[in-house]
Amino acid sequence: MLGAMDDLPRVVVFFDAECMLCNRSVQWLMGQDKKGRLSFAPLGGETATALREAGVLTEEHMGGQSMVLAERGEDDCWGVQMRSDAVIRALQCAEGAPVRLAMLRMMPRFLREGGYRVVAKSRYVVFGKTESCVIPTEETAKRVLP
Repeated sequence: MLGAMDDLPRVVVFFDAECMLCNRSVQWLMGQDKKGRLSFAPLGGETATALREAGVLTEEHMGGQSMVLAERGEDDCWGVQMRSDAVIRALQCAEGAPVRLAMLRMMPRFLREGGYRVVAKSRYVVFGKTESCVIPTEETAKRVLP
C-alpha cells in the first residue's frame, strides 16, 4: 500500500498502462531524464487512487484518455497538467529533449491539443494494447510507482 503523500516523488507522470504508445513514451522519457526527476504510475494504480482521494486528481484526470502530470510545489500544493501540457512539462523536467520541447512550445495550444486528442483516440488501433505495463529494468523500476 502507498505511504504518506509526503513520501511521493515531486513529479509523477500518470499513463494508460494498457497502451503500448504510452508504455513506449514512458520508456523514452526515462531515457531522456538523466537526473531521475520524473516518476511514473499507471492511471488505474494505487498512486493515482491516493491522489484522487486526496483531491489532487479528479475523475477527468483518471479517464485514461490522457497523460497526466502531477507536480508538488515548494508549498506542498499539487498542480496537475493534462495532455500536451503534461507532455511539455515532462520534457521540461527531463531536460533531455530541448529541440522537441521548443517545437511543441512554439505550436499554438489548440493545435497541440487537437493533435493529442486524435492520437489518443486511435492509439489502441495504431499501437496496440498490452495486458500489463512493460517491465522496467532494475534501474528504472524504482521510478515506477504502484
